[in-house]
Amino acid sequence: MSTVWSDWFNTLPSFPGLLAAGLRSPEQAAFSRAWSEGYPEAAMANAWRCADDTFRVMRLHRFPTRTLRWTYSNAILTGVRRNDGWLLLIITRIEPTGEPDPILISWIEAFLADSGK
Repeated sequence: MSTVWSDWFNTLPSFPGLLAAGLRSPEQAAFSRAWSEGYPEAAMANAWRCADDTFRVMRLHRFPTRTLRWTYSNAILTGVRRNDGWLLLIITRIEPTGEPDPILISWIEAFLADSGK
């Protein structure tokens, strides 16, 4: 895992509703962090692999996909894939307003904008 990316990830501010998040490199190395109990490392690594597979299949079938969101009964998994293959995944509680937290949006914008890492 890139030290630059893991350092970037470790400096991200928390926000209400954040449950877990992780990065997955193009070489399939993963780095995860949980802000809530119930998100063991092995389960997150499997979720990250499945999300990465979904992005790959979508691109294979020529769907222009950069961001995907999976909504579950108690949580939302947001995945963002950069053109260089890096993947950011974030699990949050479902927002009562239906709108993502502004800090979550800032995470995604910073991840996509920081192509120099």
